[in-house]
Amino acid sequence: MLSTDMVGSTLLNQKLGNEAATAVERELAALAQEQVDSQRGIVIKDTGDGLMVAFQSARRAVACAREIQRTIARRNRSQPDVAVELRVGLHTGEVVSEERGPSNALPSFSPAASMPAGSRR
Repeated sequence: MLSTDMVGSTLLNQKLGNEAATAVERELAALAQEQVDSQRGIVIKDTGDGLMVAFQSARRAVACAREIQRTIARRNRSQPDVAVELRVGLHTGEVVSEERGPSNALPSFSPAASMPAGSRR
């Protein structure tokens, strides 16, 4: 499992306004989605400022996390006035599904077992 979360999305909204901040969030989502697709991931949930993605292997999840971070770094170099940070976390343990509402099954996992990408080198 891979999860992403945009750091400071509320502050970005206050700084840029709703329309511009939403455009940045959509841009980040599109950049992340490209990497998810390239590693054959499946988006389980889209929170607007983050994703929860399942992969067939930990190797694919790690490759995706690495490429998302590289893509965001390139984007920030080309748009330093609107640089953003995207947290990327990985979980390689067993996934347990829990029903969340009438048709919304969300996988849950232990946050203690998750490790932010880049925290280990």
